[in-house]
Amino acid sequence: MSPIIGCFRGEWLLARKSRSTWVLGVVLIVLILVLIYGAVALELSVLLKRGSIAATPANIATIKGALSPSQFLRSTLAAFTGVGYGNAIAIILGVLVFGGDYSSSTLKMVFTQGPSRWAILAGKALAIALILLVYAIAAIAAGAGASAVTGAAYGLPPDWPGIGDIIKAGLTAWLLMGLWAAGGAMLVTLFRQTALAVGVGIVYSIGIEGLLLNILRALEKVSSLSDVERVFPGANGAALADSFGPKAGTALVSPIQATVVVIAYLAVFLAITFIVTQRRDVT
Repeated sequence: MSPIIGCFRGEWLLARKSRSTWVLGVVLIVLILVLIYGAVALELSVLLKRGSIAATPANIATIKGALSPSQFLRSTLAAFTGVGYGNAIAIILGVLVFGGDYSSSTLKMVFTQGPSRWAILAGKALAIALILLVYAIAAIAAGAGASAVTGAAYGLPPDWPGIGDIIKAGLTAWLLMGLWAAGGAMLVTLFRQTALAVGVGIVYSIGIEGLLLNILRALEKVSSLSDVERVFPGANGAALADSFGPKAGTALVSPIQATVVVIAYLAVFLAITFIVTQRRDVT
């Protein structure tokens, strides 16, 4: 058996039996149902009942569109962009899988008595990829189910996306979570502390990038801010998600370019993780 396959099977067994792996997945699904569909449905109900000044036909149509089956892919992918909690969950998973040996002080034993470091890290990466694939499938399924319910409740037409688009959206969710999980793995490798890695990763994913761009915009230090945004991982992830919604034509970059940039960041994060771990002295 290949050492990488052996390490993958071991890591998958550990992850499958770990309560935190499935708790994170359940939290992701619950947040999608509550914060995306539940909150939007509640907002729409309040507007319709109170006759608020904000209840204009355009606003109501926009809100209903977010709940409709035709736009459920973009609505669901919102969990993995901007301040989306899907990013935070992926970071936590990456930190837990790659940082477990740091927190339990078993790193020296693993690296000196087991397979090569490259095989161990590759096994961890493959295990995370499989877990995130399960998360992505569950997220798309949850979004479809919630959209079917809200669509029926508000009499919205069942104009479902094609199966090809659904598969692409699932792969997009998988890729975006993979990006942030790789970032979490890199941070815990650099800091060798799970708490610090989780904190830094989540703070960046939900705020630092947007804050930096807003500061540059306010100071007018960049002549073409859109050119700067094109190199940030969060902005490219948002553009990739927007390609499934009504904003597809106005996205910052094309889906192909966004995919290339996200994959490039993912590869860099993993490369840093592998190189630092390979060169680190654990004796």
